Amino acid sequence: MSREAISTARPESVIVSSVLVYAIIDLRSSPDHPLGDAVETFIRRDDAERFVEEVRGDDPELASHLRVEERELEAGGRN
Repeated sequence: MSREAISTARPESVIVSSVLVYAIIDLRSSPDHPLGDAVETFIRRDDAERFVEEVRGDDPELASHLRVEERELEAGGRN
């Protein structure tokens, strides 16, 4: 998972090598699409699930193609 060393007393000592995010994936998207397969990305799973529920309320057909996927991203780089 992630390797962390976080100190609130000394901000310069914060080291995070990876971070977990929750991506909303459209199952109809191609993995080589220029924008990627993630429709939206959240830090908290609850927020990602709430997003899907809000879409379901507005457009159940669209929501049926969405799922939440946990991803581990490397800090500081393009992911």
